[in-house]
Amino acid sequence: MALAPAPSTASTVTVADVATSTVTLAAVPSPPLADQPATFTATTTVATSHAINSYFWTWGDGNTQTTNEPTVTKIYSAVGTYVPSVRVTDDLGQIATASLQFTIVGSGVTASFTVSPTNSTTLNAVQFNGVASTASAGAEITSWAWDFGEGSAVVTSDTATTSHTFAMARIYVVRLTVTDSAGRTGTTTVNVTVL
Repeated sequence: MALAPAPSTASTVTVADVATSTVTLAAVPSPPLADQPATFTATTTVATSHAINSYFWTWGDGNTQTTNEPTVTKIYSAVGTYVPSVRVTDDLGQIATASLQFTIVGSGVTASFTVSPTNSTTLNAVQFNGVASTASAGAEITSWAWDFGEGSAVVTSDTATTSHTFAMARIYVVRLTVTDSAGRTGTTTVNVTVL
């Protein structure tokens, strides 16, 4: 006697692809300033219950960097046009990329100073005036650091003027570095002749 087949049921199962990760990239300030730190942030969207495993940064200046964090600091040392990018990889091995393009024109801070007299002697103090220095947008110059080219310690002041007496007759390369209230710097040099 044959056995009756067991009753069976059927159901439909829908298998969906896991959502692909996405990423956007932002820089502050934008564009960055030469020789100043800029903060780059990769903002990602990932599938539920998944996460980003790594961030691979290509800076457009020949340098790369791999991190586990979405925010990094970068300093560009020269003016020019750059195309930085980030490639993120999630825990499923999915990859998403984003990039920026910007042109760096300078630090946003300009150091400038005058010298009086232009030809001094070892007996006379030389007057230096850095009041013409300018800060980045929305900031102001907060310090003037003077290197008189003698190998002595740098003299830093919160005022734009100073004086210095040179010990020997020769040409000195005097360097002024100014810092503004945003922490950005600018540097310039002037040759000073001492007779």
